Amino acid sequence: MNKIKKLIVPLLLCLLFTGCGNKLAEGFDRQQIIDTAERIITDIHVKGTTEVLTPLMREDYLKKYPMENMEEQVLELLSGSGNFVAFGKESVIGKANPDNQEEQLAVILVTAGYEKAEINYTLTFDKDMKLLSFYAQ
Repeated sequence: MNKIKKLIVPLLLCLLFTGCGNKLAEGFDRQQIIDTAERIITDIHVKGTTEVLTPLMREDYLKKYPMENMEEQVLELLSGSGNFVAFGKESVIGKANPDNQEEQLAVILVTAGYEKAEINYTLTFDKDMKLLSFYAQ
């Protein structure tokens, strides 16, 4: 099952980032999104996923995504990756909220290099820079 997940998630991300109308909506600042995402990822290395993400998540989405699952997922990925080396490529796009088509969101994919692996982080923000989703693979 894990192998299937590892194949499907990158495919879905590719589809997400090649879809039409990926222009960032008015009111978003690309550099602020990049800086915020990198700060969140850096903080997770030091403080842990739950401690960092819980106060940043929008309340309606916090109920949808159990922090325990995110914590386990990130710890599993980081455990064999070695020390953080540097951030690599990042892509920022705009997209409509699937739960409310009128709400525009910003999605960022950040690649982080570690001594033994690369991890791709995907974060979704609303216009108030509240986090709606966080994925690591």
